[in-house]
Amino acid sequence: MLVRPAISPAMPADHALSRRLITLVFLGAALAPGLVLLARIWSSVEADGISVVTRKLPVVDFANLWAGGVLARAGNLVALFDEESYRAWLRTAFSPRYEDSEWSYPPAMLFLGVPFSLLPVIPAYLLWTAGTAVVLFVVLWRAGLSPAVAAVATLSPAMVQNIVFGQNGALTAALLCAALLLPQARPVAAGIGAGLLTLKPQLGLLLPVVYLAGRAWRAFMVAGAVAIALAAAATVAFGPQVWTLFWIRTRPLMMAVMEAPWPSGHLVNGVSVFFMARSLGFGLEAAHATQGIVTACAVVLAVRAWRMPDADPALRMALCVPLAFLATPYAYTYDLVALGAAVAVVLAHWGWRIGPITALAWLWPAVSAWFGSRGWMLSPLVLAAFAAVAWRALRRTRLRQAGPASAGVAPT
Repeated sequence: MLVRPAISPAMPADHALSRRLITLVFLGAALAPGLVLLARIWSSVEADGISVVTRKLPVVDFANLWAGGVLARAGNLVALFDEESYRAWLRTAFSPRYEDSEWSYPPAMLFLGVPFSLLPVIPAYLLWTAGTAVVLFVVLWRAGLSPAVAAVATLSPAMVQNIVFGQNGALTAALLCAALLLPQARPVAAGIGAGLLTLKPQLGLLLPVVYLAGRAWRAFMVAGAVAIALAAAATVAFGPQVWTLFWIRTRPLMMAVMEAPWPSGHLVNGVSVFFMARSLGFGLEAAHATQGIVTACAVVLAVRAWRMPDADPALRMALCVPLAFLATPYAYTYDLVALGAAVAVVLAHWGWRIGPITALAWLWPAVSAWFGSRGWMLSPLVLAAFAAVAWRALRRTRLRQAGPASAGVAPT
């Protein structure tokens, strides 16, 4: 395993076992809010397949990925990228009561939608959900984390939120974590992960910076090559017009979604500094400026971590994951699956002792929307607090390598 457990005074075996059981019970109990919501969504499905809770199919956002695949196979990209045409198609395909939705992804995401659209939407959703969870576990395990850490990361409250929304958080978490864990040990694999993350590029803003800071030249070059190849493949598969439609239709539409007046229903699930600033009454310019300042701070801290000699790769990943979410203006609770992996790494580092900040970071994806719906957009504060914990763990590990002075440091 990449994480070296923190040095601590010897304790009786039964005490250590009790501590781990308490942590395990808390980790499991934190799944309850998301599981209750998931049960409500699926138990409130009416005759036309629409859930009373979401006013969409119970697969929620996965319906967009599936619909994109159907329309791409039919060669009907105009309907996919035109907001009103797309919504009309969804209401025809599913139900006249289907709530407004939009295609919000780069063209290469269609490579995922097309094969899943060959199945009916609900079986496709079940396969997508199970398959991406397995991908996350295998990637974390093969990237050097222990099976226990990989399992905990895969069974997080953020993962439950990802399932609730039918989103791609497990897949993007696998790509982001691989890109952060492997640049030195397996640079080609890291570069492939980073390049594929251009499927959701706002989550990988830090990757080029940290690769350059860590002199991970090979990973940097592979990432660029994969990103270019993916874009070229989308051009060949779907035609060059797919990029024109994306630029003139999807890009401004998603900018409008991000900059929508506060409060808007979807924004309560936002986790970025930009969204927090908007909830505090900041105008667009002030919110963008605030986000820019925090992004710059996240970049500086990430660069410092990647310039540390002999830094623990897992703890460095645990630090850079919350920094990645602080650096982007556009992210939601279902994107935080990678945060579950970061928390699992820090917990393993502390011998599965759980402190208040790590407990809050673990639970937060399950409760952040409740706070957001009341105007308390606190996610950036939670992310910053956990980043401080991960930074401390990374620093203490380096100090311990130099000498025994840091023995017995308590978790946070």
